Amino acid sequence: MKKSYVISLGAISLIADIITLTSAFKWVLTNWLGVSEETATSINTWVLIGGILLLLFVLYLIYKMVKDKLIDAGTHGIACEIVPYYRYKVRNRMNTMLRLLHCNLYHTLLDSKNRIQIQKLQRDEEQRNNPLSANDIRPQIIDMLRNFHRTLYDVFRLDLSISFYLSGTENNNTVLTRCLFMQSLKEQNRGENRQQNYKYIIQPSAGQSLDDYALNASNYIRQHPNSTYMKNSIFDYVLTTNNPSWMSNDLSVDEANSKFYTSSRYYRQRYKSMAVFAIIPPNNANNRENAIKGLLTFDSCNTRIFSEEECTMLMGLMAHQLYELLACLN
Repeated sequence: MKKSYVISLGAISLIADIITLTSAFKWVLTNWLGVSEETATSINTWVLIGGILLLLFVLYLIYKMVKDKLIDAGTHGIACEIVPYYRYKVRNRMNTMLRLLHCNLYHTLLDSKNRIQIQKLQRDEEQRNNPLSANDIRPQIIDMLRNFHRTLYDVFRLDLSISFYLSGTENNNTVLTRCLFMQSLKEQNRGENRQQNYKYIIQPSAGQSLDDYALNASNYIRQHPNSTYMKNSIFDYVLTTNNPSWMSNDLSVDEANSKFYTSSRYYRQRYKSMAVFAIIPPNNANNRENAIKGLLTFDSCNTRIFSEEECTMLMGLMAHQLYELLACLN
């Protein structure tokens, strides 16, 4: 609503400026140059038409140039909107990211690790023989997710819901369990609730493309209609290939192109874009399977909000930081 109001106000202001300029031009013709009223009106009309056509041509060129840049900045051909693009490419150059990364992320990680070390020291001898679990450091993980949410909003004005999934084994299957979920402000204001602790079964695909993984996930649900596990083709893709992240500016487009599948029947009502990151350390190619701790996901009810380059750097850093926190459990 606010965006439409600003655009409408700008258009009205531009039209008013053009009318004012042409009126001034007509006044100069009649009063300074002695041109007759009829001739001045005719000249003024053609100048106005020419000015509008020139303006439209310039706007078209700007549109074409900006459109290509928005597509390049988006996710696999799905463009980023112009307002988020400004935040990624222009506003971010004012050292905003560096300042907030240091204050919001690094300080929180350091404080959380210190608190875990204190927890370890306070355990008795019998407890020390058993490592801490993710549940033992739940307050520290919650603090991390809160800071992720605040940093993404402060840096890029992204109001996202964030989910933390922990990887484990059940009945010889690799399973992702959602341990923590932080709603976006927009979701909270709407009074929505999706706090369910979902479990997803993770399986590799014979083929390595997104199409193969989407088909594999769809086949699993069709062959196991009573399964207690859910399926998300991107979760399988990120955790079983050498691609540690994936994001989409419009899941409905990827679903229509057979690049994405989820067994959730209600996802369209809750989110329309999504970014998924494996919780792994950097340079993990030699021991990737054992290094994976889980998944960190970001989603929004809006489309075309991600710039893949900037979001991959910032969200990837967040996933690495969460890995570093979980590594303290050992």
